[in-house]
Amino acid sequence: MQNHFSYVAIADDNPMFRYLLQKRIAEMEFYTIVIEAINGKDLIEKLKKTARLPHICILDIGMPEMNGYEAIKIIMKRWPAISVLVFSQYYHTYVVGTMIKLGAKGFISKQDDTDCLYDAIASIKAQGYYYSKYATKEIFEQVHKGKLEQPIFTPIEIKLLNMFCQDMQYSEIAKRLGVSTHTIEKHKQNISFKTRIKSREGLILFAIQNDLFDHTPEMTFVPSPLNYHVKTTQKSSI
Repeated sequence: MQNHFSYVAIADDNPMFRYLLQKRIAEMEFYTIVIEAINGKDLIEKLKKTARLPHICILDIGMPEMNGYEAIKIIMKRWPAISVLVFSQYYHTYVVGTMIKLGAKGFISKQDDTDCLYDAIASIKAQGYYYSKYATKEIFEQVHKGKLEQPIFTPIEIKLLNMFCQDMQYSEIAKRLGVSTHTIEKHKQNISFKTRIKSREGLILFAIQNDLFDHTPEMTFVPSPLNYHVKTTQKSSI
């Protein structure tokens, strides 16, 4: 490695993780933090004002005000030379694939030891990317070839995911939609088949981390930053 500093930006709403990243990067020779942000909006504002643009940005996904999906879009448009390394608790294949599609050069999980951080940053600096057990070479190749499959949800399946996120029981969902609990279970099975997630708790996490949970009373589905495909089939009673 050449003996000159590489500038690093950190964006994470969790102060504990910011501290861990600061501590780890402080131990790395020739790396220095120039921006510390508490969310995507804070990061973008500081990037606009800084005299030292970072070479690498360590970016969380789930942040208030502006999440990682929106932040990376702006970064890639305004400062495409910045390499983004995603650091998140969400590591579902579709989350990882979407961030790579948006421009991320690597992905590490908050469940991993931060010892891998040096390898990730060094690899991105030297090669332009970092392969990990979440962002594998195969996923990078599938994304770049446009072959990473995304689940296609019907409007009813989106509504059901929203009701799961509101902790509604099958009987309440069935009553509200005017169908049997057996029909609800059948739709749940279809969602599980598409996502490869069997448990209700897992589906709730999937919906939240993929921004498929709409908090409005009417639960009107709004396409997420992930660009998940939604079938625009004719509405049915369910």
